[in-house]
Parts: sequence; C-alpha cells; structure tokens
Amino acid sequence: MDNKKLLVDTLELIHKLDASVERYKGRGEQGELLTDDTFMDDMVEDGIAWKLHFIGTYLTRTSEEFKMKHQDLSWNLIAAIPYLVSYEYKFGKRPVWSLCYETLPDIKEKVISILKEEYGIDSGNK
Repeated sequence: MDNKKLLVDTLELIHKLDASVERYKGRGEQGELLTDDTFMDDMVEDGIAWKLHFIGTYLTRTSEEFKMKHQDLSWNLIAAIPYLVSYEYKFGKRPVWSLCYETLPDIKEKVISILKEEYGIDSGNK
C-alpha cells in the first residue's frame, strides 16, 4: 500500500474517531466516560480503541523512506499504539483517552499537513 493511501485512510479513521468521541458526554478528569451504562461505556471505549489500533497500524506501514523524511512524527509512539490499546488492559485501564486527547491531535495535524504539502490534498478539519 502506498503512503498516500495509508495517510488518507488514517485521516478518515481519525475523523471517525473524533466524531465518536464527540457523541458521548459526561467524561471524568481523564476523559473517560461517566454514564450509568457501563456496558455501553465499554463498547464505546472498545470501538475507539480499535480505531486507535488501526491508526497506529496504518501509519507504521508507511515506507522507511517516508519515516526518515518525517521524523517530526513520534514513530516509536505510533508503533506502540496498537500494543497500548490492545494489551495494556492487563495493567488497568487502557490509555484510550490519553491517546485521544493528548497524542492524536498532534498526529492528525501532521497527517493533514503532509497530505496538503506532499500530495496537494486539502483534507481540512472535518
């Protein structure tokens, strides 16, 4: 898969994730859901975790040349995202919300910038 397609797919997932997160209100200090429906909270968090998993997976599939050119992206953290959301639950709550609120905005901004500068795609902020 080429880098452009991976970036476009990543940005599409980020936009979907943003929309999912915005749909749910009532968050705690760490952004976690605070509702009366624990089952629904878990389902929402699982859906967000999977989107994060695929965002990390897509970006790590970019070429080594691309990664060398864009060293401003935190490649080690990006590579760790699938692990963090899939396996860290053994040690407590998965870091889904911190990734959403602290890590993802920077990744999103950089992906948008790369798509615009290198591929002429003005994807904007949906």
